[in-house]
Amino acid sequence: MVRRDVVVSDPRGFEASTQVRCPEPARWTQEWVFSDRAAYAEYTRQNRRFGLGCAEAAGPLAGNLNSWQGARDLEAVRVALGERKLNYFGNSYGGVVGVAYAESFPSRVGLMYLDSPIDHTNPSWAGWLRPRATTLERNLHRFAAWCAADRACGLHGRDALKVWDEVMARAAERPIPAPGAGAGVTASAALIASRATVSFEGGWPELAASLAEAQAGDASRFARPFAGAPDPDLSRITTCADFPYPTAYHQVKVLEKQLKGVAPRIGWRAAWPAGVAPQAPSNKTDRATARTTPGGHTGPTR
Repeated sequence: MVRRDVVVSDPRGFEASTQVRCPEPARWTQEWVFSDRAAYAEYTRQNRRFGLGCAEAAGPLAGNLNSWQGARDLEAVRVALGERKLNYFGNSYGGVVGVAYAESFPSRVGLMYLDSPIDHTNPSWAGWLRPRATTLERNLHRFAAWCAADRACGLHGRDALKVWDEVMARAAERPIPAPGAGAGVTASAALIASRATVSFEGGWPELAASLAEAQAGDASRFARPFAGAPDPDLSRITTCADFPYPTAYHQVKVLEKQLKGVAPRIGWRAAWPAGVAPQAPSNKTDRATARTTPGGHTGPTR
């Protein structure tokens, strides 16, 4: 067995790496699938204010908080360590930085393991979203198969997909009361689509219980505040710099409609990112050595 030292570095702008402290927290919402144009407009307005505040707080780092700069920073770490090659493990968004490094410094890549990276190579937003949508849809079907086979599922012995369809149709017609989440609180179809956990098997028992209770007229489980911790505020700036997703309401609705053609039950929600791009000042790129990624994003190739 080969023993290796593990070197951990904070991305530029985070924690010990000249941390940027945004003047106000990123706007998060329990219902991030929007069926109301006015609510979406207010959400994007708040995101823009957040983005502009972060840009001012970032000072000279503003415009350089993206995966391409992260790749250059990794190269600086490699050089400082005196390593001939970069051996790298990147999880989730760390995979985006890893891919950017491999594209920018291919001859310097040693061993690289990327777990669940986000694809930034597809020039079409619809093409970029479709695999996400179809995966969500398959996971809902996997959930239904688990319910059919496992007595631990609160919907065991019932058609879980039929229950899903009934709950969503009812909530779309009239939001379902959610008394356990507060007086007068209700759960719309958009909220249920936002909160339904279909991709993590550990969340399936809760989803089954939530659907069973919602079908009986109580959608409190879907409407209770999210208990998990959000991503660091600045991560939204980096994500939106790398993936400048369309922010006009009608553009997102067009993408949603396209996805409903291939993933009509739940996968279509992939059209709505959990955090709308803040629309902060754009990150700088070298146009002479740029390539196109979803939505026309540019980043250095080598």
